[in-house]
Amino acid sequence: IDVWSFACIFAELLTMLPEARVDRRDRGALFPGRSCLPLSPVEDDANPEPNLDQLNVIFSVLGTPQGPLGWIELPEMRDYLHSLSPLPPTPLAELYPAAPAAALELLEAMLRFEPFKRLTVEQALEHRFFESMTYRLDTKIAVRPVDAATIDFEHAEVSR
Repeated sequence: IDVWSFACIFAELLTMLPEARVDRRDRGALFPGRSCLPLSPVEDDANPEPNLDQLNVIFSVLGTPQGPLGWIELPEMRDYLHSLSPLPPTPLAELYPAAPAAALELLEAMLRFEPFKRLTVEQALEHRFFESMTYRLDTKIAVRPVDAATIDFEHAEVSR
């Protein structure tokens, strides 16, 4: 499971808290960029550099990555990040003022740049944010990925 993607969805859910008082038309993505490197095509043939808009949107919220960047595989990306002026993170409490402190702590831990420092699914499920849930299932993490194409719902017997 992609914990970063879940964090982005979780952030949107925080805007739906009644305490947030955010009109449904004003809700939006945590990182509403216009492109995604390396998937977005080059927009201008005269300028073959990729559009880094999505990275800039992420940096405007999380700040620029600091410290050793050896975990980034592409040397060009490391060079690009080193060339940037440091940008401080925006406190998540400013973006989600109605969110409980535990929710913001969980969100921050799921949005760490370095993948090996990011929470795993198991760690996220054990986070204190979920302790107060009145109904909590015994969660079991799949040993191997589930292939949705092999699940046959059409022919399963349903008991009443």
